[in-house]
Amino acid sequence: MGDNKTKNDYAWEVLFKRHNILSRVDAEGSFCISSSLINVEREARLMSKFDKSTHLPEIFRENQLSILPISRGDYLIGPFVTHEPLDYKPIKPKQVSTIPNL
Repeated sequence: MGDNKTKNDYAWEVLFKRHNILSRVDAEGSFCISSSLINVEREARLMSKFDKSTHLPEIFRENQLSILPISRGDYLIGPFVTHEPLDYKPIKPKQVSTIPNL
């Protein structure tokens, strides 16, 4: 199988290792990281916005972590639930009567 890692995956792996993020989250419950530290590897705005849980970097998914903005330039990494599964139930169309011409 090929390597399906994204640029974000590689950049976050470097940041997690450099700042010992997993150990810090384990010991303190969360880890605060500034956009300037993220920007060293890759632009913070690209590294911190994930519309779907499947878009989270691999290291976040493997360790059940998420990232949240806490100020204009700081983010908190921790075991937060940021994506909720949606359960769409099938619905039957309602029969509507037509309105007579007025």
